[in-house]
Amino acid sequence: MATQEYTEYDFERIEECDDRENFDPFVTPHTLATKIQDTVDSLISISFEAYKLTGSAEKSHGHIAFIINRQIPSFSSPISGVAFYEAKASGIGYEGNRYPSFGLKQLSRLVTNTPKLSYLIYNKEK
Repeated sequence: MATQEYTEYDFERIEECDDRENFDPFVTPHTLATKIQDTVDSLISISFEAYKLTGSAEKSHGHIAFIINRQIPSFSSPISGVAFYEAKASGIGYEGNRYPSFGLKQLSRLVTNTPKLSYLIYNKEK
C-alpha cells in the first residue's frame, strides 16, 4: 500500500493516535461488566423490596429476603424472583462476647430449604 504525502496541503501527520485504554485485567473486566449491566438496566425497569424475615420464614430461609420485579418491554407481565441472605456478625461484639460461627446444622437447613442462598457477613463494634 502506498503512503500518501500530505505536506503540501498543510496537514500534520500524527504517527500514533490511539485513544483506547490499555487492558488492565483487574479493572477492565469490572468496568465492562458495569457498563453492560447499566445498559441492560436502562432497557428494562427494575424494582425490588427488602424484608427482614422473622419466625419460621427466617428459620427456613435466612434473615433477609429481596423480592425483585423486572418489567421487560416485550413481555406483558413482569418477571419476579426472590433472593435470600443469612446475615452473620463477625468478630467480637459487645462486652467482649464472640458471635457464634456458622453452624453446620443451620447451614444444611437453610441450603435445603432455599434455592439461592447467600451469606452477608458484617462487623459489629461497640
